[in-house]
Amino acid sequence: MDSDPRRTDWRRAKRLLLVEEIRGDDRCHWLVLREPAFIQAGERYRTEPSGLTIELGDGSRTTHEGIWETRFYRWTLNGDPEVGR
Repeated sequence: MDSDPRRTDWRRAKRLLLVEEIRGDDRCHWLVLREPAFIQAGERYRTEPSGLTIELGDGSRTTHEGIWETRFYRWTLNGDPEVGR
């Protein structure tokens, strides 16, 4: 199994999705697609180092290229900046 945090397990869409960006397994890695992609209900998808791969209903696959960004967030509880440090 590839240990790259940008590669995730297959997920099945429960409804039609318009995807412009998606989070990988690592909480700081975000995939920003070059062009938005539609995922139909029932299709499977996963992130990969090169972008987003969608498994269509007939079993074929398509990949939508994207770039990975690292984003860090500081969370607070009810606006208290001391919580979460």
